[in-house]
Amino acid sequence: MKICLLCGTFNPIHNGHIKMAEFVEENFNFDKIIFIPTYISPFKQDLDENIAQDRLKMVQIAVKNNEKFACSDIEYKMNNVSYTYNTIVALYKKYQGQIEGRINFIIGYDAFLSVARWHKSKQLKDIVKFLVFPRKLDDNINVNIIDKKIEKLKENDYEFSILDFAPYDISSSQIRENVRTNKSIDYMVPEEVKEYIYEKNLYK
Repeated sequence: MKICLLCGTFNPIHNGHIKMAEFVEENFNFDKIIFIPTYISPFKQDLDENIAQDRLKMVQIAVKNNEKFACSDIEYKMNNVSYTYNTIVALYKKYQGQIEGRINFIIGYDAFLSVARWHKSKQLKDIVKFLVFPRKLDDNINVNIIDKKIEKLKENDYEFSILDFAPYDISSSQIRENVRTNKSIDYMVPEEVKEYIYEKNLYK
């Protein structure tokens, strides 16, 4: 079984996340693309615990109509800070003998540039392949510095592919702000996720 992961706080999941996963589905031969909501992010430990179950539920809603997509609550069951290395090891254990090749891991460009500082990154690089989604370049980006960081990761044996994908200009923070200020979130999130946000009165 070939699997790929898309992990994140998904606060909330949005159409940009879905489009990334659909791009991977169309361009790679994975049996499953597993969305894994973070329970406690090492980078956002002030995340509102009151909506943890809502974040999980919204991912379940967003992926339910695609048979290649799945949602896992594995990080919720760990009930601790969600370190990617621990999650990957747990998945190899769960699917022992079933996983073909390395687990692939979808990651944004900015996060990938700092992956060497992640928890147990040296061990992590030996068990995953990173699928790196580019970001929009702006005038403040020093391309030479980025190129050097990418080259350094390559020299340190991180296995990765940088994908040819046009980024979507959607962010979870903008969605939350739109809800808070009574602005539209149409086309930013799946329709059923939008209904869930309004029904549960989230982000007000």
